[in-house]
Amino acid sequence: MEFSLPVLIKATIALSFALFFPLTAISYFQFRLKKKRADFDDLMRTLKVGTSASKYSSPAFRNEHEGSSYILPVTFGFFVTLFGNVYLLFSQDIFAASSLDSQSALLSGMFMGSPENSHQFQMQSSVVIALALTGGFMWSAQNIIRRLMAADLTPGLYYSAGMRMTYASLIALMIFFLSKATPGSQNFLTDNMMPAMAFLIGMFPDKGLTYLKDKIALFKDDPLERAHQLPLDMVEGMSSFHKERLRENNIDNVQNLAEAKFLDLLLKTPFTARLLIDWIGQAKLLVYFKSNTNALRNYNIRDVFDLLQAGRHEGQLKQLAAKTNIDELSIQIAYQSIQENREIEILHEFQKRLVDLEDNHLEEFSGQ
Repeated sequence: MEFSLPVLIKATIALSFALFFPLTAISYFQFRLKKKRADFDDLMRTLKVGTSASKYSSPAFRNEHEGSSYILPVTFGFFVTLFGNVYLLFSQDIFAASSLDSQSALLSGMFMGSPENSHQFQMQSSVVIALALTGGFMWSAQNIIRRLMAADLTPGLYYSAGMRMTYASLIALMIFFLSKATPGSQNFLTDNMMPAMAFLIGMFPDKGLTYLKDKIALFKDDPLERAHQLPLDMVEGMSSFHKERLRENNIDNVQNLAEAKFLDLLLKTPFTARLLIDWIGQAKLLVYFKSNTNALRNYNIRDVFDLLQAGRHEGQLKQLAAKTNIDELSIQIAYQSIQENREIEILHEFQKRLVDLEDNHLEEFSGQ
């Protein structure tokens, strides 16, 4: 490849995007981490968390943000991004310089044809990989910026970004191979659509994997062989960025969220205490009522705390059962279980303290 000004410009662009990873990590340690620590200590005092929990939280906070633990993940993200951008910007030059007889098992798959057709097939594969890597980088960059603003950059985030780009590019490539193996009348993914598809799979790789599994009968899910699945999308206020952040703490579905430890999530995620309590309360209600939860929401029963309040007024649970067409016994059993749940009681107390604190701040503000 001849060294020239366009090559230098491309190399500079590729390096600049890759430097996004170390620069955000440096910015986090220089400007955001101290504020996060101060805010966390203030919150512990507000919630009046016990001495034993406070002793656990302080060293856990330091361990969670140890500078040396960022070196490998940031380096990993840097090199994956550098490779992806070099591949995107220089792939045409590489193929122009290569001979028609050159073959790549990764890019050609099981394709058998003339050297000219094989060369074209590998060029298309390269475009798919490059755009999937680009989509993965764009999604990860948005996520990193959001997390930087929230003072929530963890080492796992950089590993996740690098793996997302790698994983998405392979999923996009497999879908491209599948589209070539599918007869034209049964395949809606044309060659002209593949670049856009690859970019979107970079943004949402799980969607691509689901599509791939649905197209291959062996991997289709049998609804009779699985438990009732409760995705995090069922929780109100849950975005794709929120779900990705919770997955870093092994929370992949509503059931995991319902059983999550509040103080652990408060320590390890950027979400406010009120938001976490709301999500956990919703998740617990979803575990009890599953698809019937929407009927309860129509009557302002969004979480277990709302059901607890309703049950304290005589006759309300019976009226709720009649209006929602949910079996009254099911509501009574759920209410009894919620009443006896010590964890829910503690979370409800935390929720009231936070509301009281905000009310006091509003009163002070209005009195000025």
